[in-house]
Amino acid sequence: MDTGVLIAVQIIGLYVCLGPFVCLGLYVLFDRLAERDPGQKRPNALRETDPALWTPAQVDEFFARKKMFDSLTAPKQGNHIRRG
Repeated sequence: MDTGVLIAVQIIGLYVCLGPFVCLGLYVLFDRLAERDPGQKRPNALRETDPALWTPAQVDEFFARKKMFDSLTAPKQGNHIRRG
């Protein structure tokens, strides 16, 4: 066999054997970097920004504010430009 082919086969074999360990090492590294201290909890800001976690009172407050804002920013009837 040619020397180039032998080197290519050995490199592919090396990647096949060591590739999963490299991927596992990267996974462990990123998992370790993402860890928090055991006593550290999630911030409560998530509850205020995620509508899926809102209470019915917070939903009503949001729509009341939205309705007030929409009424302040809506264009007045009769002020729109007619194109003809």
